[in-house]
Amino acid sequence: MVDAVAAVENFRFASGWRHDVIGNTWKVTGDGGWYLPERTLGWEFIEFASRWYVNQAGEPFVLTDEQLRLALWLYALDESGRFESNELVVQRLKGWGKDPFSMALAGFEMCGNCRFSHWDENGEAVGRPHHSPSIIIAAVSETQAKTTLKQARWLFSKAMVAQFGIDIGQVAITAFGGRADISVLSASFRSAEGRPTSFAIENEVQHWVSGNNGLDLAETIDGNIAKGSFGLSRKLMISNAFEPGEDSVLERTREAYFKAVEYKALHPEERGGAGIYYDSLEADPDVPMTPSALRAVLPEIRGDSVWLDEESFLSSAMKTSRPVSQSKRMYLNQIVTSSDALFEPGDLRDCVDRLPLRKGEAITLGFDGARRRDSTALIACRLSDKKLFTLAVWEQPDGDDSWRLESELVDAEVQAAFRDYQVVAFYADVNLWESEIAAWSDQFRDRLVVKASKNSTVGYDMRGGLKKTTLTNETIVAAVQQKALVYDGHETLTRHLLNVRRHSNRFGVSFRKESRDSPKKIDAYAAALLAFMAANDVAERGKIPEPKKSRRLLRRR
Repeated sequence: MVDAVAAVENFRFASGWRHDVIGNTWKVTGDGGWYLPERTLGWEFIEFASRWYVNQAGEPFVLTDEQLRLALWLYALDESGRFESNELVVQRLKGWGKDPFSMALAGFEMCGNCRFSHWDENGEAVGRPHHSPSIIIAAVSETQAKTTLKQARWLFSKAMVAQFGIDIGQVAITAFGGRADISVLSASFRSAEGRPTSFAIENEVQHWVSGNNGLDLAETIDGNIAKGSFGLSRKLMISNAFEPGEDSVLERTREAYFKAVEYKALHPEERGGAGIYYDSLEADPDVPMTPSALRAVLPEIRGDSVWLDEESFLSSAMKTSRPVSQSKRMYLNQIVTSSDALFEPGDLRDCVDRLPLRKGEAITLGFDGARRRDSTALIACRLSDKKLFTLAVWEQPDGDDSWRLESELVDAEVQAAFRDYQVVAFYADVNLWESEIAAWSDQFRDRLVVKASKNSTVGYDMRGGLKKTTLTNETIVAAVQQKALVYDGHETLTRHLLNVRRHSNRFGVSFRKESRDSPKKIDAYAAALLAFMAANDVAERGKIPEPKKSRRLLRRR
């Protein structure tokens, strides 16, 4: 089931806009039906909600179709009955109804059959209560956490309160004579250290940053969840879109999710433990903040939250006292890039062509490397159309400070590239890889038609070649904006492209990392730039000269 989940998909809606969809809630199968999990405890939640909850008018509580499908995915199980994901993210626009929905989940976690028991005679999952339910609703503001908790006052029916012995207080809800509880937790995180937690709801995690102790709060909750027995403890993050560059909990989680998807794509045979389930419906990056555009896309990006009134929505979204970028995050659920970002997600999306590179095609290579901590990349540029292809990227695994990239792994990929394709130029940044680059220059000199620099066939010093690097960067940026550049859409290369920040110098606009110590890598873009630069240099010669015959063996010994 997990193998069918793509990182991001975008679909053209009736309005003509192509909105981004992450997760499975809005995916359909080949025959047009909704894509649903094979095994799930979500049906237990749906039955519980229909039986015990009421709406604000005291009538039976009705989940929307979107919420029904979302619940099925949040409680999806593997073949052994374990949850597919223990870390859950629901990112939706403001007003979608995240607080009532998360409170409905909290009530189920406290009183319902929320953990796997066995399979019935039809192979369907049967649930049982958690043996020690302790649910927290966390936010960096106690007021925000209480806002979610207050939903229980109208959501929990009188019959539910009586059946489970529920007492609803200002900062906590108890059931079964105090054996089960739901309580609030704010940024005073130290008081919660070591507290057993069966389910955590982390509210508005786009605002959880270092300055308000949000990162410490998240770390404390993670530590408490990790103590849960038999993988029974989980957490749900509910949020609007985050502001890139703030290093919020949501920004970190989203990056971790994409890294996990990348890894699974490269290692489909591996079956890991429970990971992250991320579900988001985000407006097309090109949607402008105009009344006509907002009216057109609101029915599509609000999902099934039909209670969002169009005129009230427009009035709030169009407030001139609020920065446009903030309105886009709140009301379009868009991840609006930093003002100094080099590339926009919408522009990159239009540059993707996933047709693979064919054996024997003429290419140039670009290489940017590190030994440890940073990442290393080998990128190809096809001469016929200057399309960029990701051949290999190595990154330090999160939390593994002892990791070091072995040069033999890199050399094997370089040798494979020369074996499988017609490599006519190879530009490699010399920093930290001087000896390997000298060896590649010696080995491949007679096969390459242009030199990377005056003193080396392969070695190019990006620190010394500032003018040429800057001009190439500007050419790439313009090509992306004009939809004239094409690349393979590889997830890692895309992530590195989105991490790049613009940097002005005396020659124009070049590129840089977000900060010197930023964990956001850009090395794949540096390698792509070098491959593109090499292709430009070859093109300036007018044609590809026949390489000299060489008696050197292709593979070094």
